[in-house]
Amino acid sequence: MPRSPQNLILVLFIAFLTACGGGEPETAAPDIDAFLKNAVDFRDQGQYRSAMIEARRAIQTAPDDPRGYTALGETLLEVGQTREAQALLEDVAIDDPELKLLLARAYLGSGKFRSARRLVDEHGDAMDAAFPDETGLLRANLLLAEGELDDARSAYDALADSSVANEAKLGLVRVAVAYESFDRALELVDEIIATDPANLGAVLLGGQIEAARGDYAAAEAYLVDGVSTVGGGDIMTPERYAIVAALRDVLTAQGKTSEALIYSQLLAESMPDGQEITEKIQAAMEAMSAGNFEEARAILTEVRELAPASREVGTLLGTLEFLEGNTDAAADYFEQYVDPEVATPTMLQIYTLTELRLNRPQRIIEQLQADVDESTDARVVSLFGIAQASAGNYEAAEKYLRRAISLGDNDPRLRIPLVRLYNLQERNEEALAELESAYDESPDAVAVQAAMLRQFMVMDLNERADEFAATLRKDFPDNQDSLLLTAEYYMARGDFPEARKVLTDELENSYRRLMLLGQLDLREENWVSAEVWYREATELDPDATEAWKGLVSAGEARGEPESPLKELKAAAEAGSSLAPTLVLVEYYARNANFSEARTWLETIDPEAQEYQQFDRLVNLTESRQALEDGDYDRARALLVGELEKSPDEADLLAQLVNIELQAEQFEEARKVLDRLADEEPDAVRVVLLEGELELRQGNLDAALERFAEAWEVAPTEQLAVRRYQTLLRMPEQDEARFDTLFVEWNDFAPESVTRQVLVAGHYLNRNRQDEARTMYEALIATNPNVPIAFNNLAWIYGEDEIDKAVEVSARAYELAPQSGEIADTYGWFLYLKGDTEQAQQLLARAVELAPDNEEIKSHYRIAMGEESEGESGR
Repeated sequence: MPRSPQNLILVLFIAFLTACGGGEPETAAPDIDAFLKNAVDFRDQGQYRSAMIEARRAIQTAPDDPRGYTALGETLLEVGQTREAQALLEDVAIDDPELKLLLARAYLGSGKFRSARRLVDEHGDAMDAAFPDETGLLRANLLLAEGELDDARSAYDALADSSVANEAKLGLVRVAVAYESFDRALELVDEIIATDPANLGAVLLGGQIEAARGDYAAAEAYLVDGVSTVGGGDIMTPERYAIVAALRDVLTAQGKTSEALIYSQLLAESMPDGQEITEKIQAAMEAMSAGNFEEARAILTEVRELAPASREVGTLLGTLEFLEGNTDAAADYFEQYVDPEVATPTMLQIYTLTELRLNRPQRIIEQLQADVDESTDARVVSLFGIAQASAGNYEAAEKYLRRAISLGDNDPRLRIPLVRLYNLQERNEEALAELESAYDESPDAVAVQAAMLRQFMVMDLNERADEFAATLRKDFPDNQDSLLLTAEYYMARGDFPEARKVLTDELENSYRRLMLLGQLDLREENWVSAEVWYREATELDPDATEAWKGLVSAGEARGEPESPLKELKAAAEAGSSLAPTLVLVEYYARNANFSEARTWLETIDPEAQEYQQFDRLVNLTESRQALEDGDYDRARALLVGELEKSPDEADLLAQLVNIELQAEQFEEARKVLDRLADEEPDAVRVVLLEGELELRQGNLDAALERFAEAWEVAPTEQLAVRRYQTLLRMPEQDEARFDTLFVEWNDFAPESVTRQVLVAGHYLNRNRQDEARTMYEALIATNPNVPIAFNNLAWIYGEDEIDKAVEVSARAYELAPQSGEIADTYGWFLYLKGDTEQAQQLLARAVELAPDNEEIKSHYRIAMGEESEGESGR
């Protein structure tokens, strides 16, 4: 409505006085006491939203005054928002006993009993001194929650004459119910109601006890009285909701449906979207159980619009991402919505597996450490042990894995993580003993059967492995999984005839059988037959991408990929399954035909999860190809595009560091590396990349120091080679430093071919002939298929053992006939031995294979008599 002229004049007059009145007008400072009084008054009237607003105003006015947080925390707890209260109070830095008491109550209300216990143990004395009755009640409630019934009863009895006497009696009611002393429980309920008729807790318990005993009329009497005292309010509190819901159920049980509908309507009005949300969540869970992930995602996305803060929806979305293999996305949801202390064992298992996939075992250890010793869930304890093993804490890992076995009711699968730990520590006999115990307990457990076969192979017990496979075929002739396992075992051993016998004679037809037959024919180079099996597999399961991939692989192997690709394109255009399209995208990306990959990608709905996944695949593959081609701008642009979608993803940041290093953009590399270090402060790859940065900038000592740090945490072959290469670049070659590295490397990987070739070559180049000869001879004795070892040994023998030099150089040429240098070695020693004609043929081939090698050309000219031997030689 427009202002009247009189009102407008008044407004202008006041503005004039404000502007001309000799200085700033005085304004009263906000009064926190007024805000606090309003908060209490509104809460008493059931106006909870207004109470929260006033409490937040108090906090804004005096952020260091605990009373504002107390007012807001009490209101949140009263309306049942325990997690919100917990989040508020955890962030308050004020050391105030009342705030600690409220936080403990919030933990208790959220089911975080161990967190509540730790808080009471740490701050209990101060809480007792300030609020003895309330703290005593909290301690009693905590004992009840922990199942310590006798101690809880004693604690409640001690509060009989306190200011919280009725609340203590409510606790005694719950103790009596736990002991099934229902008459005593009702006596206590009536005592409370006699002195406090509006006590909703007593009314609710009375109604629930009578309903549980089948006396619905008595239950109704309690609950009707409770509903009459409930009153209004802008938010229905948990107690009020529970009373109304209980009365609805009691009336329904008595056949009073028309009355029950009244209370059903009341509940629906209190949560207008509640029923719809519940139904949609149930539908999403059913879709996930059926494997319809796209449908589940659509439902959950819709529900999230109705309830954006719902933990249940967030947790289900995280689980969906986990099931689809989107580990980073799952971790983001779990970090926001999953509290490991109160998560179900299944949810905790998914959460833990997600962190393990991301190689973040320390997070699991930090989250579960406080609770795992009290846990009786074998899966949780086992996962904690696995996390300890992943973090390199082997002693702790063994302790928890053994405890998990003892908790697991003879579940044989719980022994398998311990087996892996023992193998990691090279305690193979102990690992085998664990598996034998597991097999004795559950011989038909396929996971144990598979682990037994793997263990025999790890320990090179091939005869025992064969015997065990035969036993499985004999003892479990109708178990398809066991028979498939034996077929896979024979294929791994290279016993293709026996594998084929199992697959063709002993197994029923299945997708997995067809896939194994396809793999078997690929290995035996029966390309056309392999295509037949894979084609049958696609007919059996058109949505299985692996079958379509197998079809393409068979075509590629026989040099005619266009034929199966034509089939894939026809299937993709038919649109009955998305799998052929996805395989086409992957195929063209793998073969660096990125435009064709994107052409097929654009046929997928851009909102679909598969589009996002394969768009990322194409971008990252092209980025790697561009980096390999030296097109740093293109490589960077593609990777930055992915980082815009996932700005904190450590793998992408690490790849970007590598691009900047190769592009010699060292300042940019440092900036990105700092971001990566924020995401993974203790990660080995951060230290490695810092070493690479120092190395490329010529800071050799700093690079060696960083590489040594990484070696202490996680030694690898690649890191040993990098340390060696860095030492080679040092201006002063200290042989002792090389020898120290070689000792450390040998301790880490005594059987490593890479180490033996590199170290022997180092000795050869440093004229340490005897050491080089010893290493090469030991290497070819255990690894007779390493051409460089035979080649270099020939040059050592060539000094005075020409026949041996010819023998080993011939072996090198047999292993690597396409190497110009190796052909040169063989030809040269044939020439020195006097076999000039064959030497000339080999040296001519060496020149053809390595036309730019001047030394090889010189050897050829000498053998042809075009140059004297004194002019050349090694």
